[in-house]
Amino acid sequence: MFRLLMCAAPVFVCFFWFLYYVSDYKNYSKSRKYLAIFFFTLFVLFVCQFIFFGKYYLIYQYVDCAYMLCSLMAYPLYYLYILSATGSAKSPKLLYFLIPIILFPVSAAVLYHFMTPEEDLTYIKYFLYEEPYPEELLKLSAVGRWQVIQSEIYSIYFCLQLVVILILVSRALTRYNKQMADYYSNLDNKVLYTPKYLLWIILLISLSSILLSLIGKESFVKASYQLFPSSIYALLLFYVGFISSKFNHDVQLAEDNLTELSKEQEETSDVESNPQKMTVLQEQIVNVIRDDELFKNADLKISDIASMLGTNRTYISRAINQTMNMPFSDLVNKYRIEYALSLMKNREFSQMTLSEIALKSGFSNESTFYRVFKHAMGVSPRQYTHNT
Repeated sequence: MFRLLMCAAPVFVCFFWFLYYVSDYKNYSKSRKYLAIFFFTLFVLFVCQFIFFGKYYLIYQYVDCAYMLCSLMAYPLYYLYILSATGSAKSPKLLYFLIPIILFPVSAAVLYHFMTPEEDLTYIKYFLYEEPYPEELLKLSAVGRWQVIQSEIYSIYFCLQLVVILILVSRALTRYNKQMADYYSNLDNKVLYTPKYLLWIILLISLSSILLSLIGKESFVKASYQLFPSSIYALLLFYVGFISSKFNHDVQLAEDNLTELSKEQEETSDVESNPQKMTVLQEQIVNVIRDDELFKNADLKISDIASMLGTNRTYISRAINQTMNMPFSDLVNKYRIEYALSLMKNREFSQMTLSEIALKSGFSNESTFYRVFKHAMGVSPRQYTHNT
């Protein structure tokens, strides 16, 4: 009984997160809709896998087509979720995934239709499960042999799809992270790091899927081996659902950024072609951030600087990136660290705690101060004060 429940663990996990995201109607954004569909697809997928492990030969021809459909849908759906959650534009590359998603299950269903019941059973028992009578496969008709070939092609395509999706997800997250760093000085609650965790999780799931595909899930049919893939998938999928539930960034804000940026794109051309204007703008930026001590504002945004200088965010962002070779967040944090160092060296402020220094320097909390300080100085604030 315990082994049976453990083998069904991914089914329960996926159904739990599907219900969670569907029931969370107050936060039912487009990204959460994709995530709900993603977990429902995985729910059906693992039901099919559970049936496979149960060796229900007579119904598996129908289950096999559903398994193909869901396995090819799952990762493109997750990519759609990442695009939506980061406010990115939909990629036309997704259309390339649509044809195989339809083609493989439909072709498998057509071939099953034209195979005899005896051939169905032979194909399922001696090819999918690899039971010890491989010569039985030689008795398959041309239709049955095509089913074997298309199943092998499906396995290869599935592995290639995972690699491509992983690359696309990585690129989408990189664009998102750069955008957040270009427009905000305080990256807390902007979920800059959560997508990275999701990327590592999707990598682990991808590697597990590729391993299962290459080894063949028939290798895990024995009851003693079923627990391994089921446990791995259950843990990883639960963590995906948990991390995604904490992904509380305002997606609409990111989409608004992209819309506004596209409108401002043409206006920046004259600034980029005029180094003198860029230099003047750089000096103005430094004056308002450093000299006017705007860096002490923990929630400082690039739009605040743009408003003060009577220009737009794209001008400011391009000027910082091109003349100082750093994003907006790094520039502001540079002045915050310089100010924090001056406080730490000043005996008048020797009684201040690190938390007080962090807040006085413009950091939203002590943990962010620790992270930024260590990245800039190579040691933690506490180690620095001890050494000095």
